[in-house]
Amino acid sequence: MDHHCVFVNNCIGHHNHKYFLLFLFYISVDGCWLAGSLLTYFTSSPTTLSSLLCHALLFISSLLAGVFAFVLTCFLLFHLYLISRNKTTIDLAHPSPISYSLTLRENIECVVGTDHPLFWFIPTKPTLPKGDIWRCADSQRRVLYTI
Repeated sequence: MDHHCVFVNNCIGHHNHKYFLLFLFYISVDGCWLAGSLLTYFTSSPTTLSSLLCHALLFISSLLAGVFAFVLTCFLLFHLYLISRNKTTIDLAHPSPISYSLTLRENIECVVGTDHPLFWFIPTKPTLPKGDIWRCADSQRRVLYTI
């Protein structure tokens, strides 16, 4: 298990980590697109009092969308960092003496599966190991298996 997410009302673990990561990715992209779209519309010049009110609402909306996009993009980057080190949020709170970090590609494949990289961005079921045997690397970078 990685953590409990209040946004999806579920625990994020081995079999749904890819979907959570894609959720963060798509929400971050949509938030940035929304903030940019609202901001470009906001830059048009107001002509009447009603358009001033509309512009004020657009400014507030673009500001909220920008803050939302910034926070979620930071959260996405944090989880991408964790994936690059093959860690979970629980591993940060309770570090393990065993390093499960392999190469960058192998660490990514532990989350999104061993399918073709084009399938990494599509919410399809990833080809993952069962989850009862984990590869880890010792100090000589030999691959060991743990249960």
